[in-house]
Amino acid sequence: MLEPFYRLEHSRNADSGGMGLGLSIAQTVAHAQGGQLLLRNEPEGGLEVTLKLPQR
Repeated sequence: MLEPFYRLEHSRNADSGGMGLGLSIAQTVAHAQGGQLLLRNEPEGGLEVTLKLPQR
């Protein structure tokens, strides 16, 4: 899901919004700031995304 243009929800397409770049960009920014992006599947369904950044 962190790969550019990866779509988990196949019902979406370029016409209905998004290009599948959001998580990839967020991960790049997090790493550039010395942080990390964590992904976890929710037991009830869905995805939890946590952004951890170092204190400065």
